[in-house]
Amino acid sequence: MSTLTQAESSFSSTSPLDMTRTMPPNITGFEERMRRALENVANQSDLAFLVQRHRFFGSEHERSSVANWLARRLGDTPEIARTLITGGTQNALMILLRSLVGSGGVLATEKFTYAAIGQLGRLLGIEVVGIELDDDGIIPESFEAACQRDNVVGLYCNPTCHNPTTSIMSTERRRALAEIARRFDVTIFEDDVHGALTDEAPPPLATFAPDRTWYIMSTSKLIGMGLRAAFVVGPSVEAVVDIQKKLPSVSAWFVPGVSTVMVADLIDSGDADIFASKIRAEVAARHALVRSIIQPIELVHAHHSSLHIWVDLPARWTIETFVEAAGAEGITVRNPAVFATAGFEITRNIRLSLVAPKSQDDLSWGLGRINRLLRS
Repeated sequence: MSTLTQAESSFSSTSPLDMTRTMPPNITGFEERMRRALENVANQSDLAFLVQRHRFFGSEHERSSVANWLARRLGDTPEIARTLITGGTQNALMILLRSLVGSGGVLATEKFTYAAIGQLGRLLGIEVVGIELDDDGIIPESFEAACQRDNVVGLYCNPTCHNPTTSIMSTERRRALAEIARRFDVTIFEDDVHGALTDEAPPPLATFAPDRTWYIMSTSKLIGMGLRAAFVVGPSVEAVVDIQKKLPSVSAWFVPGVSTVMVADLIDSGDADIFASKIRAEVAARHALVRSIIQPIELVHAHHSSLHIWVDLPARWTIETFVEAAGAEGITVRNPAVFATAGFEITRNIRLSLVAPKSQDDLSWGLGRINRLLRS
């Protein structure tokens, strides 16, 4: 391996460059607008109530704002009674999976999937089975085989800018999965966290299987993880009422009141859409850096809207040796084992966040080091 110059090693000599987490990148005007949103919270006439009491699933106005905003993805505006604002995707999934899959039940998911799914399965006593993937996402025949073999109760999936492979499931594939889920009476938990940021994303699975899909979108990639806010749309008013009755006062289910006011304010003012537009532009610029630095570019799997890339490692590398070598170069990367479901192993890929580095210059520095490792 070549030796870095003093200027090049600025990250490794102070703190490593993080390329693990995906969150909204820095965009102009963000802090100013968030300060105004916080001022609007402070000016609420019911500020004491807002801080001292549960907001539960948001006020009727806040849920209406969210429902109208989600209509852009769902095609139609969901009823307010089907729309909940919750305390984040993980909290919502914990309660949905506990209630609708249950201890001893079987949850199918992509063989490589959101790292929290395996953890939630172990916590709730749910068996998680992996489904084969290709460049178009879940393979329908693999899903159908699992339904026949394993008595699958639920399907968790991330069909738009899939984590970690970045694939975007086609409309035809979504329609096929919806038909299989209906035939085997499987409940779908659709995580559309990247839906608002992805150019020309196909319609959600919820539009093909509205009778059995719990649709989830979060503010974590659009605004920030700190709000602890996610949006859940149930398949029917009755289904939403039923699950609320089962767990009426579990506080992890509820969104912080301050967050609901801010979310509605950002949606109503149009700032949420401005954030999305600016993030798309920033992410596109970061993908342009990838294309100009990583060689051969064929090693990279990516969609121009994805917040991360999925990189094929040359045969001379193992996951462990690459993670160690990146660390020696001053770059923190995550072992991708966290994304693999039981029985599957990731041996030739690394996920790299394009948005954890604070600036394009920082990202360029990191990509240069990564490229040198890939070519060494």
